[in-house]
Amino acid sequence: MSGGAGRFVMENLPPGSYQVRAVCGGFESPTLGVVVSEARQARVLLVLEPEGRSGRDLRRCDN
Repeated sequence: MSGGAGRFVMENLPPGSYQVRAVCGGFESPTLGVVVSEARQARVLLVLEPEGRSGRDLRRCDN
């Protein structure tokens, strides 16, 4: 789960490759591959686009 601004933190993940996916009703669900190394944090930016791009003004996810 994320906060109101969509931010989240996952701590103590072992180094490796991960798939991060964002899910919100009315939006496409992008998936991004992320590599976490021992020496660094990994920052991820997922942009949610409205499903079907119908032109509706969808700015909130209230799932």
